[in-house]
Amino acid sequence: MDPGQRVAFRDSREPPYQDCRVVDAERLTGKKVLVYWEKDDRQLSQYRCLAVRTPEGWRLDKNEWFYFGKWQFYPLE
Repeated sequence: MDPGQRVAFRDSREPPYQDCRVVDAERLTGKKVLVYWEKDDRQLSQYRCLAVRTPEGWRLDKNEWFYFGKWQFYPLE
């Protein structure tokens, strides 16, 4: 993949998003959206990321993993 190339969740053929599906989205403001997604693995992991609209387009700002009943930091890959 080239630097700056945009890849949608559904188009990704590379980890970490190849086994993921978006299940919900929550608009926080006009420029911020929480996107909830699941990954098909042994425990059906649940994640959410904060998408922020910039002049260049949407970018992911924060990623979290639902683990033991609370949202915890999960690195952007």
